[in-house]
This record gives sequence, structure tokens and C-alpha cells, in this order.
Amino acid sequence: MAETDIFHRRRTIRRFEPRPVPKGVVEWLVDCARLAPSAANLQPLRFIATVEDKVIESALPFLRWAGYVRPRRDPVPGMYPKAMVVVCHDREVSDSHFVCYDVGSAVQTMLLAGVSKGLGGCWIGAIEEAGLRDLFRVAENWKIHCVVALGYPAEDPVVEEARGDIRYFLDESDRLHVPKRPLSEVLRWV
Repeated sequence: MAETDIFHRRRTIRRFEPRPVPKGVVEWLVDCARLAPSAANLQPLRFIATVEDKVIESALPFLRWAGYVRPRRDPVPGMYPKAMVVVCHDREVSDSHFVCYDVGSAVQTMLLAGVSKGLGGCWIGAIEEAGLRDLFRVAENWKIHCVVALGYPAEDPVVEEARGDIRYFLDESDRLHVPKRPLSEVLRWV
């Protein structure tokens, strides 16, 4: 495997095979995430995970999926995620604005670790916190940041060079295309 393969393979996945994700794999992903960098090493992040289909299905109405391709990429029965991780931070440990960096680092670590196990994931920041708080019994002093939906991919998004428009889109065969700005546009040397 080329050293960048895992980064090129890590795409947002919104369609999943019905195959269960073992609890041990989800625990390993969260263990990887907890090892990610943390501002001042305060480690305020907390994770609530589930592999229970009923809980996952109950969470779906509190999540907004794929704004550019709604409703075609909203969850459909038989292709729901098979695991979810709610990413929170404990305000009693830290309520600094730096927590958002911890979240980004932890979630990206979890997603890349998932790719190494054959999983795909969707990082969902458009959430209805009140509904998730009740469903996942989130501690009062914890702030919910996002949800990571996980499973074995049932789709294969295509990465391509952006030609002006960066909005992802579905083609006539329902394959997701994800335009990325070219390196020459985002890198500047001095």
C-alpha cells in the first residue's frame, strides 16, 4: 500500500452494508481517537458509542445528512450505519475554544483508523443536540459536538479535481463525486 492510500481511500460514506460492526472494533477506533493530540493535553473529549440498530435508527431523525445531495443521500433502510459514536467534551475539564481542535483531530483519527479496518464513516456536525442528548443519555456537563456514523461501505465515492465548483454531487448512476481543490491552489511556498 502506498503511504498515502489511506488518505485517498478515506471518503465520506453514507450508504452501508448490513454487516454488523463488532463492538471491539468500535472500541479500538475510540481508543485511537483518545490518543489524538489534545490542547494542553487536557483530554476533555468523551465518546458515547452504540452498535444497537434500534438506537441508531432512533438517532437518524436528529442528524442532517449530505446537504448538497439531499434527499438522495438521506439514510435508507437496509443501508443504515451499523455503529455510531457521539463525540462530546466535558465542560468541567475544559471549555476552551481549543476543544474544537481536539474534536477535529480525534474524529479524523477515528475515520482513518476505520479505513484501516475496511470501514467507512460519515462525520455529522449538523445535529439536533436535544434529541441526541436524551437518546444517548449524555451527561449534563458534556457538550455534544458531532456524531460519527460507521459501517462497511456500500458505495464508492470518486475524488476528482475541482473545476470551480466544490459541491459534491451524484451522477446519473447515483455515484457520489467529491471535487477537491488542486494542490497548486491550496499550497503556497515562501
